[in-house]
Amino acid sequence: MLPDFPKSRKELSEQLRLRLLLRVQEKSIFGRIRRQIQQNEGKHFSFEQILDVGKRIVNEGYEEMRIPIQFKLEEIPKLVGDALFEKLDGLADDIAAQTSQFGFRKMEEACRQAGTAFDAGGQPFTKEMFLQAEEAREWGFDPQTHKPEGIYVAHPDTAKRMHDLWKSWEQDRDFMKKVEELRSRKYEAWRDRESCRKLVN
Repeated sequence: MLPDFPKSRKELSEQLRLRLLLRVQEKSIFGRIRRQIQQNEGKHFSFEQILDVGKRIVNEGYEEMRIPIQFKLEEIPKLVGDALFEKLDGLADDIAAQTSQFGFRKMEEACRQAGTAFDAGGQPFTKEMFLQAEEAREWGFDPQTHKPEGIYVAHPDTAKRMHDLWKSWEQDRDFMKKVEELRSRKYEAWRDRESCRKLVN
């Protein structure tokens, strides 16, 4: 009978699980967004959603995600070190892809219901479209620096085009004045929301 090392197995399992979690956070776009993770029991959950016409309570069930894991008998003896990490990272990439697709789908649905979705209809992105899209969304600010919080998510090619566009837009004083006025309005709206928050004992 071969010896068993339960303490070492448990420690190794925890280390591998941590590596998997960190890799998923690194690869999933939603790993870069501040979020609250809450584990609930049961098959359903509910939350309050703010719409463009008021609020509603959303009742939903959990969505199952499945990632096939296959280990061939002949590869198990060699599944150590870099080979094990490569297998684990591949699994994490699959999980990150599924969670990202799910997140984008839910975000698109929520934005559409909240009235903050913006469709350019395939037209080239303009300053007016930018201001319209920014006006529709709710802004958050860092309490210490008072700088706007948030990230833009785009395909790398689109991100580069947007970066180049912004460089040229920054030279337009009238446009930048409108951006600053928009930022000031959004900051005041954020302060009003923060001052009306209910404190929990």
